[in-house]
Amino acid sequence: MPIQNTSKRSFEVGKEALYFKDKRNLKIKGDLPHAIQVAPHCQKIFLVSSRTCGPQKYAYLNAYTVRVFKLLNKEINIYDGRYLGEYIVDQFLEKQDTFNIDKLVPLIPALQQIKNEFLFTNDLPQSPKSNIERKDAKDIVKKLGTTKQIIVHAKKLLEVNA
Repeated sequence: MPIQNTSKRSFEVGKEALYFKDKRNLKIKGDLPHAIQVAPHCQKIFLVSSRTCGPQKYAYLNAYTVRVFKLLNKEINIYDGRYLGEYIVDQFLEKQDTFNIDKLVPLIPALQQIKNEFLFTNDLPQSPKSNIERKDAKDIVKKLGTTKQIIVHAKKLLEVNA
């Protein structure tokens, strides 16, 4: 099922349970000519599935796409569910791109929960293991509640009365 054909790219999306399980790759090998037929002018073709492809199958399919490129001079990209998940995390969650995440949520409902968990757990950078715990941390927290400004120095707590 083609979802987008632009002047340079064609996307073919598959959600069949056996998309990557078929030993003869009939579905994938059928999707490729279909994408070319729908948009013969496209130089990049994306075969996308929400199903997961194993590493051996991925290696085989990458070799297949190289052969197709040599024959047709068209770039073929095969993206499975794992790749799509990594892409979403790398491009949207780590950059905290809430605008595009919110556009994807209706298509991937579980993404809302993933987004919330990711933002809560990755909001602050991790402290280096070499950090030394301050003994006066409780005093600092108390002062934050009673003073307008404080300066926390490496050696001692200084109260600023402004």
